[in-house]
Amino acid sequence: MNSISQKNLELFSKLSGDFNPLHLDQEFAKNSYYGDQVIYGIYQVFLTLENFFKKNQKNI
Repeated sequence: MNSISQKNLELFSKLSGDFNPLHLDQEFAKNSYYGDQVIYGIYQVFLTLENFFKKNQKNI
């Protein structure tokens, strides 16, 4: 399983154009309703698909 690093979140923010501090700023996110950084929803979908294809590449 892939880990979600700060660097990858920053790269994804540039790719997506979404610079919401809830995703990027640990201090801001810590003081938010969620209490921690929130991953981009579509980024999680991409990671899930990547892991699915890695595990099932022989069957596809």
